Amino acid sequence: MDIAERSGDEPTPSQEAENLTKDLPNLTENQMAEVIAKDLLDRENNLYRSGNTLPADHKILFLIGDATSDVTRATDLRADRIYTKESSFPKAPEIPELNASISRYFEKDRQNLPEVLSETADIFYNLAQLRELDPEFRDVYSKWMNYLSSSIGLDLRELFGLAIIKYRRRLIQEGGEKDVLEEEKLLQSFVTEAQSPGRFSVRRPSDDGLKKFYRVVNLLGSRILAGRFTQLGASLSAEEELTG
Repeated sequence: MDIAERSGDEPTPSQEAENLTKDLPNLTENQMAEVIAKDLLDRENNLYRSGNTLPADHKILFLIGDATSDVTRATDLRADRIYTKESSFPKAPEIPELNASISRYFEKDRQNLPEVLSETADIFYNLAQLRELDPEFRDVYSKWMNYLSSSIGLDLRELFGLAIIKYRRRLIQEGGEKDVLEEEKLLQSFVTEAQSPGRFSVRRPSDDGLKKFYRVVNLLGSRILAGRFTQLGASLSAEEELTG
């Protein structure tokens, strides 16, 4: 649709970007994290879980998955399904999805940067919320988000900003409906060679940065998140023995 054909109420792409990001240049890193961990998590819960929040082990499974490698079938420590939306197809966990997108980035001569940005946004969206849902392990999540940020060569404000833009569009503007191509196109519009004062922007990650990021995020998944899931399971089992 040409801009001239748009209805008066339908925002242009530039207006959409402005509506989603106008406050971001003035937010600190901690304020951005709070938008993700509180405001956007509340909206997610209201849209998908009838207002109920989710336990930390759900967020871990969304990131690393279980033996099924399909979050639509994954079950939590209480043997309950973690996926509450209707789905007619399998869905990979977030870290494997990121792995695949970075592999394609190098195989396809760096043509799928929007996909990589979108999958990266998912990692930081889930980690920021997991840090809120699992306060006992908060310092560890914070440390590893810093490791990830350092490895990819972007600061946490850039990474949290990507997550906020993607999920404000999905959860607020679109009422929970996912449009992968439009989300990727939107994120791509914020990529610049250098950050611009007064406007939210994201620098393009370097090849070396993406390679390091790939390694660090997989260390996080296989060592830290998998280990924490086991700890949470042991704690739940002990509580059940005490109360049973």
